[in-house]
Amino acid sequence: MTLPGPIKTDKRLQKALQYVSDYWLPVNAQVAEKIREGLEGGVYDTNRALLTKDLSSDLSLFFGCLRELREILLERGSKYAPQTDLTLIIEDVDLDVLKLALKSMMEGPSIHLLSEGDEAQVVRLFEAVLSATSAQTLAPGYGAAPGAALSLAALRQLGYALVAWNYPTVYQEALNEVQADSPHSLDELIAKQLGFTPLLLASRLATSWGLPAELSEAALVPSIPMYEDAMIISATTETLSQICRVSEALARAQFDTVYPEARGEWEAAKSEVERRLGPQGIEKIRERCAAVSQIFLSTSPDVFRPGLLLDEQHFRGSSPTVRNPYAELCNPALQLKLEQLYEMIPNSKPSAKALKFLIREVIPHAHFSGGCVFTVDPTMCALVPQLEIGTTELRSNQPVPYLVEDHGDDPVPLAFLTTEGCKPVISENNREGFCSLTSAFGRSQRIGVLYLEISSKEMKALDKRALLHFQAINHALVDCLGL
Repeated sequence: MTLPGPIKTDKRLQKALQYVSDYWLPVNAQVAEKIREGLEGGVYDTNRALLTKDLSSDLSLFFGCLRELREILLERGSKYAPQTDLTLIIEDVDLDVLKLALKSMMEGPSIHLLSEGDEAQVVRLFEAVLSATSAQTLAPGYGAAPGAALSLAALRQLGYALVAWNYPTVYQEALNEVQADSPHSLDELIAKQLGFTPLLLASRLATSWGLPAELSEAALVPSIPMYEDAMIISATTETLSQICRVSEALARAQFDTVYPEARGEWEAAKSEVERRLGPQGIEKIRERCAAVSQIFLSTSPDVFRPGLLLDEQHFRGSSPTVRNPYAELCNPALQLKLEQLYEMIPNSKPSAKALKFLIREVIPHAHFSGGCVFTVDPTMCALVPQLEIGTTELRSNQPVPYLVEDHGDDPVPLAFLTTEGCKPVISENNREGFCSLTSAFGRSQRIGVLYLEISSKEMKALDKRALLHFQAINHALVDCLGL
């Protein structure tokens, strides 16, 4: 994305750093009381990991404690050498110093109260905790340290929470524009008003607290390409960033009324979770998030809604808009065709009739002119064309090896091998006047690739809706096959 001009000046950002540091975030009273009782009762004396777990369920306390710890250690002339895994700071520091930091944090002036926050503000805090908890749970599947994943995920969320609570009008207006299908991202809209993005705010705060440069820089990856190009990104940073992309999608899925695109992200995120943690991956994350969910349910019952934490049946009920999370985002004509399609799929079983209807009726109504369904053949290490759709202009549908070193720009193997779940690969051929959309399909594992073509003219006219139509078709293909 292209950042607006004001971000090039540092004055507004410097003022904002002081402002948000002074006014900060509300502390969850339940979490604070639990920690206070644990400290007084000696619960954490021999179980520092439990303290870290409790602190990480409240964004304000977690980063507030780290900030206070640094100040105390520097005042005493003690060594302060933080690591990328912020949980290790809490676990390794002297307990008396930690108690002093927590006391200072908890007894400080309370500018904001959680009970007085509006929906967008409370959702932002809950989303932050869900993202951090999900990242921590996902980390072993990537061979990463759970504490490091939690630290980066929480830091990436910190800036958004600070903007939501300290610049509520700016945040709400930006959120409203995103929900109204603005072509600009939430980051761009906030930066237009404030002169900086939430991620940059969090990154600069981390730097001011003396946190490792690797962590503060990782908070900006991959959301701001201009920074990514300028940095040497380590393999560890890239892995943690991948984890955060998935955990953030899972967290947004909890609030699909706030983020309309979240339903569309659910399947890709779920697929990646199952690829990394196995078929029970979502259940593992659900269990880890249950405790923090209860905290927010008791403090803000009107805001908490079931979404991510529900079973798969939440997305596979009787109506097409529930069985296919993209259906209601499609145009009316395509929605009608999808309704007819799902009437042909009883009890999530394979349906040849529905598959034929998908090819002959649904796909043309989505303005796709041709394509192909490829399935993986492990014996050939290739993606083999199984079902041709209409007429393709950009490729001949032949078997495609997927283990060769160089796939060029062929979207079929690229879509199958991508590490970003079932995220579609979009390619455009200006000479031929066509675009292609390609994505892997399957549930717990990828079994093939859907490739569809659309004229560049139709792609431009449909704008974002073309991608939504493609995702609805991809999801419908999986349901027709009974996967």
